[in-house]
Amino acid sequence: MTNKFLSKYVDALCISFPDTKSKAKRVVYTGNPSSEDDKSTFDKKEFNLSNNKKLVLIVMGSLGSKVVNDKMKEILPKFNGKDYEVLFITGNDYFDEFNNLKLDKNIKIVPFVNNLKRVFKKTDVLVSRAGATTMSEIISFKVPSILIPSPYVTDNHQYKNAMSLVEKDSALLIEEKNLNSDILISNIEKLLNDNKKINSIKNNLSMMSINNSASKIYDLICEIVGE
Repeated sequence: MTNKFLSKYVDALCISFPDTKSKAKRVVYTGNPSSEDDKSTFDKKEFNLSNNKKLVLIVMGSLGSKVVNDKMKEILPKFNGKDYEVLFITGNDYFDEFNNLKLDKNIKIVPFVNNLKRVFKKTDVLVSRAGATTMSEIISFKVPSILIPSPYVTDNHQYKNAMSLVEKDSALLIEEKNLNSDILISNIEKLLNDNKKINSIKNNLSMMSINNSASKIYDLICEIVGE
């Protein structure tokens, strides 16, 4: 809402996605800075994960989601015995609620991960919300993803964010109201077992990627206000 209001007064508006609509007098597609000069690394051993198995990362934002977490208590045991690993990030406030689940060693649960985007580099399938920063990181790191947009945001903007990828065959979508173990696991395994689909998604994400967003924004600021 703030962005919409301010767009009437600014000299230029930088947008994260090419299909964003605005009435600003000048709209510049810069992308959202997320990976420029990123040198972070990730070792799977940090979470006792195997380098020989595919990784599914499930995270609903830094704080987690009560609605999704309640569903995950039923869903997580269904991953027992799978030939891939699942790293589920609960959010700090919900971690203790998962202590009593009986889970196999292929499932890891943590409350929070610092610098999460470094994990994206070794993630085979990401299950996440569809906030603007997460979307930009998905594009930058070319992560095959299943998006579960939060329905509790202004103007349903996370759904619109997600559709900007789904309509370009760059992600899958599950609405929160439809989330259950059968739908989630079938979509995860559809991606994990279809190399052709994975490669197609990564290629489509590559075409959307802007690797110098921070520089584009800086140059635009210099142009507008003077060096």
